[in-house]
Amino acid sequence: MRLLTEYRKKVFLSCLSGILLLLSFPPFSLTFFSFFVFIPIFFVVQKEKPKGAFFFSFVCGLLFYLGLLYWINLDPVETWVRPLLYLGFILIVGYLSLHFALIFLLSRWLAIRLNLGFNFIVPFILVVDEFIRSLGFLAFPWGSLGYTQTRHLAFIQFAEFTGVFGVSFWVALINGVIFEIVNLKRHHVLLFLRSFVMLWFLVLLFLVPYLYGRFCISKKEYEKVMVALIQGNIDQSVKWDERFQRETIEIFLSLSKEAMNKTPELFVWPETALPTYLYYDSAAYSTIRTLPCSTGVPLLTGAPHWIPGAKLGEGRYYNSAFLIDESGRIAGEYSKIHLVPFGEKFPLAETFPVLRHLNFGEGDFSSGKEMTILSHKKGPFAVLICFESIFPGLVREFVKRGARFLVNITNDSWFGKTGAARQHAEMVVFRAIENRISIARCANSGISMFIDPYGRISQATPIFTREIRVGEIPLKVKETFYTKYGALFAWGCMMIVVLLILGGTIVVSVFEGKVRGNSASPLPFRIF
Repeated sequence: MRLLTEYRKKVFLSCLSGILLLLSFPPFSLTFFSFFVFIPIFFVVQKEKPKGAFFFSFVCGLLFYLGLLYWINLDPVETWVRPLLYLGFILIVGYLSLHFALIFLLSRWLAIRLNLGFNFIVPFILVVDEFIRSLGFLAFPWGSLGYTQTRHLAFIQFAEFTGVFGVSFWVALINGVIFEIVNLKRHHVLLFLRSFVMLWFLVLLFLVPYLYGRFCISKKEYEKVMVALIQGNIDQSVKWDERFQRETIEIFLSLSKEAMNKTPELFVWPETALPTYLYYDSAAYSTIRTLPCSTGVPLLTGAPHWIPGAKLGEGRYYNSAFLIDESGRIAGEYSKIHLVPFGEKFPLAETFPVLRHLNFGEGDFSSGKEMTILSHKKGPFAVLICFESIFPGLVREFVKRGARFLVNITNDSWFGKTGAARQHAEMVVFRAIENRISIARCANSGISMFIDPYGRISQATPIFTREIRVGEIPLKVKETFYTKYGALFAWGCMMIVVLLILGGTIVVSVFEGKVRGNSASPLPFRIF
């Protein structure tokens, strides 16, 4: 009975950490909880063998990701695809929970082998895991711990050096220090002094980033560009119906003309705002080009793109953005490089053509190959389509190629009035801070907004309303450490973790008598 009670207590604490994590993210955004999210699971893991640490942290991660990503199930796919959607949701939640559990398994294993506090190892392994999750065609860094701090701008300005990974490390380290203070027994004078030192270390962890943030947030005036964001809020159920195509275009044209009283220098329409192929629909193109021609203001719009193949029936489809200049010609185009796995493209479909017949019903797109920089009289800019904005490395490459401001066009209306839109929008703030670059974000149904180089949001729209936002955003004036060197902080954490693993392996070898050739006591336990 006592063992059962202890087990239930551990499960409860694991679930409590998962709930605190969930509450730290939108739509709840109780970000204060983020500094305590790991404390309950730390109390569980500190007395567990690695396999126990794996199990209980998996439970924590499972509860967190089930709550964070439930909106995936609301994607309005065809009925026959829905079972595959549910299966995909289960797989992605399981996959992310496995990542979460491996962080604690490895931390506990290293802590025992090297006689270190596992709560101070977790931040390093957490960063490595988040970095790995941001790489490759299956990358999905949703729910990274640093994103809980989007609203605490004074504390996260150091992301210009470390990227969001440094902020994740900072939050995890604060959790580790608080746990150390709470968990220390103070009946011995040395332990009391250690607790006192930890308390001051905690103060510095808050004070130093805050002072730097207050110092570097600039009020200087820079050259600016006036951008008009047109949030059309087109109903997804009729958007691709040819009978409503003309009406959709007229909605965007009407809203754009209404925005002219604020003299914008660039119109921005959202992802796939045009439900047609510009190069092959002369009637639609002729109608749309009247806007830049009559106003003298270029238009950036999302639209599907098709390039015919060598044989009849062949061709490639792209999720693209087109820049139509003041003369009405298409002056540039960009095709989305990082597609949504299983939604826009089945992974490895180009390598194994048979997989092209398997998708979730939303599209069978090809990845763009060119990191295109578009021209504007105020300065070059780049386009991020949909969730491309959540990948720090991709955004950094656009900035390195000369973009002086960024435009993010997206369509989050697939997931209704859930936390998805806010989760997605708030992640973009870090891309602005990392590269000290402004971002104009235009969404079909919201959230549309402007973000300055310090992450300050202005004119954010509500979701599922038809809105116009016109505002000035400053042009980029300097290159940050992160833009220049990339995820150097994450690579440093990876090097430290590798060294720790090598150290732990050597300790294991000593126990097994493989280093000194002595007969040694057997290992206290195995990982499993």
